[in-house]
Amino acid sequence: MFWYTSFLLVVYVFNDPCRYNVVVTALTPLMKMTPLASFYHLIVMSTERYIAIVHPLNYETTFTDRTLRWSLAAAWVIGVLVGTTFSLWLVDADLRRCDLIPVPYHLLEVVAGYLPVCVCMFFVYGRILVVWWDQRRRIGPINVGGPAPGTSGQAANVNSSSATRSKDKPPASD
Repeated sequence: MFWYTSFLLVVYVFNDPCRYNVVVTALTPLMKMTPLASFYHLIVMSTERYIAIVHPLNYETTFTDRTLRWSLAAAWVIGVLVGTTFSLWLVDADLRRCDLIPVPYHLLEVVAGYLPVCVCMFFVYGRILVVWWDQRRRIGPINVGGPAPGTSGQAANVNSSSATRSKDKPPASD
């Protein structure tokens, strides 16, 4: 990013960016590939967590090292392919225009990049929340008002039972 950031500073701050529209359009895929691959890594990580939490007994057989390698490779391949589609706008490009990449394509980038990640993470972590909620409900309420530290539970039970007996029956007279 160091060379690309310095290039952007020279082009956009100190010069007219329309002179370099082809260079900017050609370098845009390099800038887009890594973030898109990281977005798809979020899908891999959330799917891995989903399998580990929702299907813990099948985790070792479902998500093996080979599956992990293939899924990470697929995340990088998809990120690189979606990023390189920015270069396709150089084919038959009108060099008189300043912005070679049309505005609707940026919407396509959002749909192809961000939307799948958001939908996947919403579904996966929502399902994890439902599993957690169900397990928490099965545990039941936790007794927070137990005996004080340093006292035995038996002494607390004896004291509480004698207090209830004294309310119900009047004291015995001699």
